[in-house]
Amino acid sequence: MLIELVNKECLRRWDKNDDISEQEVKRIQDQMRGFKITHFAAVMLGLFLGFAMFILLFTAGLPISRTGLSIVVVIATIAAWIQGKHWYRTSSKPLGLGVMVFGFMGMGTILFFLMERLGLPVSFGFFVWVVIGIFLYAIFIDLTFYTLTVWVVTIGQLYEGFVERDFSILLALALVFGLAHFAWHHFNMFYAILFSMGLFVQAYFFFSLGL
Repeated sequence: MLIELVNKECLRRWDKNDDISEQEVKRIQDQMRGFKITHFAAVMLGLFLGFAMFILLFTAGLPISRTGLSIVVVIATIAAWIQGKHWYRTSSKPLGLGVMVFGFMGMGTILFFLMERLGLPVSFGFFVWVVIGIFLYAIFIDLTFYTLTVWVVTIGQLYEGFVERDFSILLALALVFGLAHFAWHHFNMFYAILFSMGLFVQAYFFFSLGL
């Protein structure tokens, strides 16, 4: 998104015959490099904290009950989404994105807790998580959410294939009819690679399990 804005600004100035100095080009490149580093660090921190929250909820021997801890997770997830969206739209896009990634991981944690309590298959929790990821990407059009959603649908099918020795039709449909649309619409190499990776895993278990 940042690169597209920079390109539009450069084209606008070139159309007006307004020369851009080498110093300005270097400054823009430095800003883009700094943005990418901050963006990556924020996303990694959100993933780490979200994964730590998931491990904590399913760890035995805690001084607080799992029900009480799940309530804390729900509150933290809601707060992360409200504040993260505000920062993303206003002051700091990388910080807001990192907080929303934490909230996305919190959603997955809550879903797995509910699947366990309700006795529903884990694959259904993965499916709901993927649907949430698709909607988030449709709202924010940020590659981070597309990447995370592809990983969720892939890990979900890996779990279903190796642990349950089954194939999840729901996850396959979410990939083909949800994520495939965006991969085709953006016509971008990175989107194509991510989608192809997910499709390969789906096809492998579809044929290997004899379905």
